[in-house]
Amino acid sequence: MITYKYFYIAITLIVSFSSFSFAITLPENEYLTERIKTISLKKLGTAKHVHLKNEIIQKNLVLLFISHEKFESQKIISEIQNIRASIQNSRVEYFLISDYDNDLALLSMVQKHVWTVPVLIDEYKIAASIFNIKSMPHIIVLKKGNASISFKTDFSETGILDLINHVKSL
Repeated sequence: MITYKYFYIAITLIVSFSSFSFAITLPENEYLTERIKTISLKKLGTAKHVHLKNEIIQKNLVLLFISHEKFESQKIISEIQNIRASIQNSRVEYFLISDYDNDLALLSMVQKHVWTVPVLIDEYKIAASIFNIKSMPHIIVLKKGNASISFKTDFSETGILDLINHVKSL
């Protein structure tokens, strides 16, 4: 009899704590707006940092998360450069975000492949975790002003076509 009483109390506490945790969670867009304030990424080749909160005020952002280890990253970078060149939209800014922290090796890769999109370094994968990136390459489009995700895809043929249509609509 006593064990059932404690079991009932334990279940009641678990249910009340679990509902409490849901009450304090923010919707995804509000969460991102708060979290994006903390993202500061080093710009490749300089000592400067780019603060995404400053960039999102002025323009829509296309963020391409790449891994130096994956061949698909090389292919999608050329696709992004083609999209950027063919769709002249001054309201959109493109960034490559790399998880590679070796500046010299990454800089030589940029020069070798003639990347024209600015490269930012997510050394500790903080930005990737905030945007819940599980695999790379991955593309995220953030809306100007409120930092809400308006588009998210991995690297695929349909993903690129959807990205082109989405960037045209911005």
